[in-house]
Amino acid sequence: MSKSDLHDQEMGVPQGSILSDTLFNTKINNSVNALTPGTDCPLYVDDFLICYHSLSMASIELQLQHNINNIQHWATNNGFKVSKTKIKCTQFINLLIYSVLFPILIGVQIEPFY
Repeated sequence: MSKSDLHDQEMGVPQGSILSDTLFNTKINNSVNALTPGTDCPLYVDDFLICYHSLSMASIELQLQHNINNIQHWATNNGFKVSKTKIKCTQFINLLIYSVLFPILIGVQIEPFY
């Protein structure tokens, strides 16, 4: 059995240590505080789902985009990075009422439509 060389840990915790998981989970759990009231957000480690429902498609678009911008801002301020390539958006709508799907944009502000 070989051991790693000793070195000073000046900042953070070593990757793979028991403490690193606990501290990461404690920090990432605060991300849901960046969401607006009425938004559901199940969180599993570093994966989460932002859910919002309304009868108004414009309201849904505005709230989802606002919450994504808030999460991106929170991540930047807390030393995390949002991966644009790993983000997926799925819309569940009643096609008898709505026929236009909207894009969810990362890092871009959009204006609501009414």
